[in-house]
Amino acid sequence: MFTALSMPADWAHISANGVPYHDPVIGPRLAELQCRDDSEVAGRSAAAVRRELNWLGLTGDERIFHPCCGPGTYAREIANGTGCRRYLGVDINPAAIAAATRRCTDRRCRFQLGAFGTDSAVPAHDLCLLSYELINQFAPPALVATLGHIAAGLAPGGRVFADVRTRAGSGMHPVDSRSSHYPAGTGIFLHDEHDVEFQARFAAEGRLYLQRFRITRDDGTGREFYSWLWLYDQDEVARAAASAGLDLAAAAHVHAGTDMRPPSAAGSIQLVFVKKRKGARPC
Repeated sequence: MFTALSMPADWAHISANGVPYHDPVIGPRLAELQCRDDSEVAGRSAAAVRRELNWLGLTGDERIFHPCCGPGTYAREIANGTGCRRYLGVDINPAAIAAATRRCTDRRCRFQLGAFGTDSAVPAHDLCLLSYELINQFAPPALVATLGHIAAGLAPGGRVFADVRTRAGSGMHPVDSRSSHYPAGTGIFLHDEHDVEFQARFAAEGRLYLQRFRITRDDGTGREFYSWLWLYDQDEVARAAASAGLDLAAAAHVHAGTDMRPPSAAGSIQLVFVKKRKGARPC
């Protein structure tokens, strides 16, 4: 039985118990699914990545910084497409970094294990990719600081790409506690046969979409963890970005009308922000 969730008192517990990417079984399983070019599970398919990159219109001369880069799909598509001056991908999942290094061997691309936050090192760059709805991982009080931290390393006139799940188009809905059985080889988190108890609900007056997972193996061992999306309106993200010295330059629903799975993933909006140049005056 799931205990009641209350906000904000439980946020410290929830944020400290996110998806365990460092787990020697769960991390590799997630990376394995992300590496499938047709998979949208915990990531983006190769087709979705190409849609985003085509919309961005890369020149091939960018220095790219990609926090939470996943298993190298973006890097591989960039290397096989326009190319870049250099690319640095950072991810907390050791299996994702190993997969990225294997899948993209272009000498301009390198990958580094690590988390991303306001205390993380940010290299000098011309383009930052905030893919995989990374913006939605940050609670509202941290959003401006996070964007400001990125902007500090961004060249004047450089761009930030943000994939954002909005409140209006989230496609999310509450799910009562339910249990599902997964035969060996069919689960998202484990290869072994297991049960997953799942619950989803809105909290923080609809601003936060929480998912709670409880995995139980046949031997009775298991663990519990959370995933979450802080849901924003486009204007909220634009205001936070402006506070960090970033102007909204473009917005589009790049995946609208596509057959992404889950379908709610197609509801995200893609935004591009540009760092103000020194001496630039507002219109």
